[in-house]
Amino acid sequence: MTTATHVDSERITEVEGDFYDAVPPRGLPGPLPADEVIAWQGSPNWWQFGCQVYLIHWLTGYFVLIAAWSVFQSMQEGASLGAMALAAVPSLSFGLMVVGLFALLAFFGARAAIYTITNKRVMLEVGIALTKNIDIPYKAIRSVELQSNSRGVGNLAFHLKKERNLPYFVLWPFARPWEFRDPQPMLRAIPDVNSVAEELAERLRAALPLDKTDSMSEETEEVAGPIPALPVQDRVGLAAAAVILCITIGGAAYVSLTGATKPGEITGSPISVYNLGVTADSDDRLTIKNLATMETVTVVEPGREGLIRGALRGIAYARKAYERPADASVQLIFWDDGRLTLSDESIGHHMPLDAFGRPDRGALNDLLKLPGGAS
Repeated sequence: MTTATHVDSERITEVEGDFYDAVPPRGLPGPLPADEVIAWQGSPNWWQFGCQVYLIHWLTGYFVLIAAWSVFQSMQEGASLGAMALAAVPSLSFGLMVVGLFALLAFFGARAAIYTITNKRVMLEVGIALTKNIDIPYKAIRSVELQSNSRGVGNLAFHLKKERNLPYFVLWPFARPWEFRDPQPMLRAIPDVNSVAEELAERLRAALPLDKTDSMSEETEEVAGPIPALPVQDRVGLAAAAVILCITIGGAAYVSLTGATKPGEITGSPISVYNLGVTADSDDRLTIKNLATMETVTVVEPGREGLIRGALRGIAYARKAYERPADASVQLIFWDDGRLTLSDESIGHHMPLDAFGRPDRGALNDLLKLPGGAS
């Protein structure tokens, strides 16, 4: 039993049934009729397919930038080379898992996809677990549009004559981006796409009839004429993703460098205030002491307790802006409204520590155990 999708000049329908008794050839739901021959057959380039569908190049760049930012922050804190390298490990490890997962999906998705061009139609066999066949006769095509990159890999999108096509989600990922109202099947990431486009154009011209004056009809000219490039708006999605990424990284940089993470004016009253001394060893291990008793309150291990490290970073950057000593004590303040902050009261800078709730373990929990923190 095979499922196939047929396109004709009136509609696209899904049909289930035994199409042929013989074993289907590669990429086809069944043997071709005697008067039909294969002109070209191929599969997507898996890397370009992954970049188009899963944006794996953007994901890779994103995690690399996050790792670089972690290294930059460690460098600003005067950490050792080993500590700076260690700061990049969490971002790179998580990024490797995410990008690797999408790369595998792209590889197997491209390997399972087979494009076929005959003298009568275009066919797609797609699907990793469940195979789906899409059949597009030439008489159903209104226009074909080409997109090609500098390496000759590109896409062919098919604008069909009737608007009532298969839904976008049925065609995805082999659908032209952002064409939701009038979904267009698309052969993605074709190697040497210009040669394939020329072959398709030749087959279209040969398949469509000429009138008695031996000139093409208006409809035939639209199909068999020059194949234009895809319009710029198809790249809007990637551009939007790039803008969001730049805003996110720029905002994080601004917040960290300017100390803009401090909340608005503190209107409550402090219940308890502790002067803390913070020292860092060569492994980026932070030791936090209560300066009143000179007892160690907690030790922050390398690569751990990002909330506390981030708060201390924010205070350090604010002190630079106000030209305050970098090794001055910080204040742990318990406020009467339940808030907890690491602060530098000399410049009025307060970094919240309990935005994600009170923990039951870790360095922050050790700070909460100081008298006045139980509430």
